[in-house]
Amino acid sequence: MEQNQVEERVFNEEKFRQVLNLNPKWSSLVVFSQIIKHKKLSKPVIKKNFYNFVDKEDWSGSPVEEILDWAYELSNEKRSKSVKI
Repeated sequence: MEQNQVEERVFNEEKFRQVLNLNPKWSSLVVFSQIIKHKKLSKPVIKKNFYNFVDKEDWSGSPVEEILDWAYELSNEKRSKSVKI
């Protein structure tokens, strides 16, 4: 299966709606960030889904390229190991 197809399966409208319904006070940008976190998505997939799912009102007035860069970093950051004290 092609990488793009795998990435598209990670992020879809059903998953977005589920997270949004479970967290009705969250903005669409927060929902988006929770879905992409640690998923290792490519920049094109992040950009496409950002424009498809994040309400413009949730990012309007902010530099969109900076938000997309942040989203890419969030998606590709390594999970931190929990520290037991």
